[in-house]
Amino acid sequence: PWSEQLYHRFLRINARVCKLPAEAIRLMKKSFRLLSSENSFDKLNGSAAFTSFLSDFIDSNLAESTAAPSPAIQNVMQYIGENLDQEIHLEQLARMCGLSLCGFKLKFKAETGVAPREYINLQKIEEAKKHMEANPSSSISDIAMNLGFSTSNYFSVVFKKYTGIPPRQYIRHLRKE
Repeated sequence: PWSEQLYHRFLRINARVCKLPAEAIRLMKKSFRLLSSENSFDKLNGSAAFTSFLSDFIDSNLAESTAAPSPAIQNVMQYIGENLDQEIHLEQLARMCGLSLCGFKLKFKAETGVAPREYINLQKIEEAKKHMEANPSSSISDIAMNLGFSTSNYFSVVFKKYTGIPPRQYIRHLRKE
């Protein structure tokens, strides 16, 4: 759960190139040195140091990225959330904002830190995970179709991209709990 929180906070950082203070670089190097050790205690300390580095990095860079999206982008985000069961076309979202497709993509990414298609997929995968947790016996195909994916194979590819594991493995993990 902590790594997922760090991951989602990390995605909210708008800048893709960030300056690091010398202390952060030192902490990152220390964590890599400890993680490459054969000693399990060093590995544990390396993991803690790296987590600390990531948390500090995210906090310092999120401070620059926390401005709320414009009302137009907020409306688009709300529309996406309310229509996860549909195939959402970027052209339609651009029209909602009164922008060209290219202008919309640039504005959305500048204000949210992620591209619009990535945001849509992230929201759909979060919804899929909620559905799987509530109904672990659901079929992958039904979940994919209910979320507007064209095929269950494409859904599986997207799910694995954002969670690191295929949906079947995620469901197996839920059933074990």
